[in-house]
Amino acid sequence: MNRQSGRGDIRGKRIGASLRAALAVALAAGALFFANALSSRVYARWKTGGVPGLSDRTLEVLRGMRGVVDAVAVFERDHPFRDAARDLLDELREAAAGLPDLEFRISAIDVNHDVLEAAEAFREHPELSSNSILFSSGDRVRIVDEYELAGETGGRFDGERACAAALLRLAHPGAAVAYFLSGHGEYDPESRHPVTGASSLARALAASGFAAKKLVLGAQTPAVPADCRVLVVAGPRTVFPQRDREILADYLADGGRLLLLADDAGASGLGPLLELWGVRLDPPPARDGRAGRARRTAIVYGDHPAMRRMEGVLTAFASPCGVSESPPDGAAALPPRFSQLVLVDEPDGSLRCVAAVSEAARSPRGNTRVAVFGDAEFVSNALLDAGLEGNALLFLSAVEWLGDFGRPVAAGDPGGAFEPGVGAGRDWNRLGLALALGLPACILLFGLLVYVPLARLR
Repeated sequence: MNRQSGRGDIRGKRIGASLRAALAVALAAGALFFANALSSRVYARWKTGGVPGLSDRTLEVLRGMRGVVDAVAVFERDHPFRDAARDLLDELREAAAGLPDLEFRISAIDVNHDVLEAAEAFREHPELSSNSILFSSGDRVRIVDEYELAGETGGRFDGERACAAALLRLAHPGAAVAYFLSGHGEYDPESRHPVTGASSLARALAASGFAAKKLVLGAQTPAVPADCRVLVVAGPRTVFPQRDREILADYLADGGRLLLLADDAGASGLGPLLELWGVRLDPPPARDGRAGRARRTAIVYGDHPAMRRMEGVLTAFASPCGVSESPPDGAAALPPRFSQLVLVDEPDGSLRCVAAVSEAARSPRGNTRVAVFGDAEFVSNALLDAGLEGNALLFLSAVEWLGDFGRPVAAGDPGGAFEPGVGAGRDWNRLGLALALGLPACILLFGLLVYVPLARLR
């Protein structure tokens, strides 16, 4: 009987020891998790200049801003975007804290609780609605509503792009309109058709601060509108009438900005006009079997300001034409400056230029800029909706350069600066609180697991 009782005691002690060991291992794993979370968070802060989560694009927009910007989150208490919007504003404020010429102030209005403040905000800004973010700088105002905060996600918060676009328009209050020429078989920015539509591209433009409008030349519109920042000719399939070619020639001679996407070197009849500005479209190389008709991909880009964001980004094209330099006839005092933008890999291992830009000082209104891509399908809905985000980024990079939307990094750029401690981000604060409570609790429990058995043996 005593022997069985002794065996039972031994078995119980073994089970107890095993449980304590398992719990100790679990506590050690928890401590390791917290430590790894802390180290990864600190590393993220160092990598992004103390601002985890924000994209390079958003940081670039902030670096181009000056003065005081006020951001107010106006939300109902139970709205699902409320906390996410405040987290985003916290990160924007933290990013702006490292920029000497920008002061970013944030506040929040609880529509259900701060009734007087909400009423005053709605009275001052009649276009403001609940569950929105209000950005203001001086007398300039931009509002991002809940539908823009959701974007194309089907109800999930995706507000960073919409807020970055609002800040970009706040920093550049002048008109930022990209006109898409129509009437010659071009891609339609208002169409969702997968083959002939470019509505996905129009949405990408809107997220970057541009408005996309269609333009049809004719008796009602005998010239390119004065508010045109960039004129896009995306995939013309018919020859331009003489009158339309003359309008484009006058537009470029007066310092215009043209982006031509051409599937066929001779379809539009714009070859002679391009050559005046130092650019020539060459037909694709002779096709040799199925491999010759395959799409071309690019990861090599020219050393040009328009390509500063394209390093390491993959883009895809559909049997693109080549783009080469065409020195204009005559001895121009200031010949166009030709620069390669995109080089695609060919089956023989060579690189071929399929996109280039040309710039010339010919008008007192400013330099004429022309960007030519030997493919138009790369901005179609079919490719952009298939997840080729690099294609949209390439197009936007060209548009921004053409429209003079380059934003240099301000002095005192926080990139690479290590700032220890808890930042302003709400998620960072929550992580700091969890670490402050979790690690001591793990250590205390681990100590009790060791101390209690030893105390019983005394």
